[in-house]
Amino acid sequence: MTQMRFFLPLLTLTALGSAALARDYLPRTQDIVVVERTLNLTGARRHPDGEGPDLTGILPGGDRIEVDLHHDGTVDRIEAPHHGTMPLGELVPLLRSDVAEALYATTALTAGTRLREMELGDEIALEGPGFTAEFTADGHLKEWKRD
Repeated sequence: MTQMRFFLPLLTLTALGSAALARDYLPRTQDIVVVERTLNLTGARRHPDGEGPDLTGILPGGDRIEVDLHHDGTVDRIEAPHHGTMPLGELVPLLRSDVAEALYATTALTAGTRLREMELGDEIALEGPGFTAEFTADGHLKEWKRD
């Protein structure tokens, strides 16, 4: 019983500390809202709980998307659920204009190009039906593969 009196407070402190630490790694609601507005999503649902995507919604053209953010609020990945696709042009607002111009200038990509997934970070990775492409963070083509 004496050991239980010692371990119960220790377990409580550990659980509270873990919850606080986990909260530091989740995106803030205001960051999720900025992405929601930037993409002009309708039917948006925010999930700032670390389970599944941080944001889901419908792009202006009617395509469903799921968005994962890094804990610092930057977008990590956008994907179309259930093997769907989404148009590159509706995701471009997340990119700096010079980066978007570089993507279009160095490839055959257009605003209508359909994607399954887009990853952002130190590099930009695009996956669409029949191709995958990798770009530097400033939009220069590194690799292009056809499936």
